[in-house]
Amino acid sequence: MVIISKTEAINFSILLIEDSTQDNSLYKLLRNSFLSAFILSTKDLDQSCEIIKTMKLDIIILNTPFSFKEGIKITETVQNCLPNVGLYIYTEKDLQTFVKSDKKHIETLNKIFDHPLSIIRNIIEVMQKDKEKKQIFVLRKKDI
Repeated sequence: MVIISKTEAINFSILLIEDSTQDNSLYKLLRNSFLSAFILSTKDLDQSCEIIKTMKLDIIILNTPFSFKEGIKITETVQNCLPNVGLYIYTEKDLQTFVKSDKKHIETLNKIFDHPLSIIRNIIEVMQKDKEKKQIFVLRKKDI
């Protein structure tokens, strides 16, 4: 997904992995907020990972709940296939619950954005403020 800032384009690609039938689906909340999106199946993770490897991704968000075993399998498979991509696990219960796969990636994100956690906070704030207008989700570059 490509996210556009009001001042300039930011090529920032997010892969969201979730069960889109769940009540707290981020995809359902955000599908009108991004310029492009497409869906891959988690049923054949190896095939999906092969496709994902061809993409330039900055961050992966795993939105739970999957079953515990399924969530662990998805997490391990994605981390093994894509070791250089930051992986965050988002849980509905606690926005602070993120799991990182490497420190260097979080440092890069912190140079661009206030904090990676703000990605999810901003998504939720924007969608709660004005669900009807379906406004574009904006990530602003950190003021230097």
